[in-house]
Amino acid sequence: MQSPNVRLRRFLKSRGWSGAQLARELGFERSFVWRIVEGKRRPGLALAVAIERLTATWSDGPIRSDEWLRTPGVKRGRGGVAPPASEPAAA
Repeated sequence: MQSPNVRLRRFLKSRGWSGAQLARELGFERSFVWRIVEGKRRPGLALAVAIERLTATWSDGPIRSDEWLRTPGVKRGRGGVAPPASEPAAA
């Protein structure tokens, strides 16, 4: 089975979306979402659930939120959640 970030890249390609478009659809910062797509970070629960909902109707099947928990060697951000794009990050 492919890692969830590889599946997420395939999802982007199937939709013709950029990382910026994905971030807009999810409502999270573009740079944080891109680190997840690249496999450098794992999403927190809120973002993992948002990804699962967004991919729910994808022909390859949804990227389930629990798949991210089984991704070895990938760092998790502080608390695992980035601020939504509409809110500034706390200092």
